[in-house]
Amino acid sequence: MTAEPILIDDHLVVACPVAEVSRRLSDHSKIAAWFSGAVESTSTVVTTIAGQRLAIENVRERWMPNDQMLTIDGRLGDVWLHAHLTVFGVVPSVIDSHVDVATEIWVHIELSNGPDAQQISTVMRAVIAHGFDRLSIELGGPPGPPS
Repeated sequence: MTAEPILIDDHLVVACPVAEVSRRLSDHSKIAAWFSGAVESTSTVVTTIAGQRLAIENVRERWMPNDQMLTIDGRLGDVWLHAHLTVFGVVPSVIDSHVDVATEIWVHIELSNGPDAQQISTVMRAVIAHGFDRLSIELGGPPGPPS
């Protein structure tokens, strides 16, 4: 019996147009930087604010600017990773005929089971939370009621 993969799904909705978010997340290096990461020749290294580091060996990376999506297939030792970050426009609310402009940034990660999978999952969740905090501050946070 094969163990189920560990799934991580998280998202952030910010009160700005897709184009503004896309300028800040326009390639793998820029995306990694927001999440305290650095792209090296064969890996992406991410670091939590507590100083925990993970080096993801990039087996395959695809940046699809027209779809505003980055996918990464890689591994961390014996643990395989499939991840993608997607950016798309959303309508969070319509109040008195006013339509908010907003963008959702969605991260999905699948980790195969392995001896370090739970620890890797904990670090990845911390990296995502910190990256979303930084992006929320930079991009104005979630949409609110019209003024």
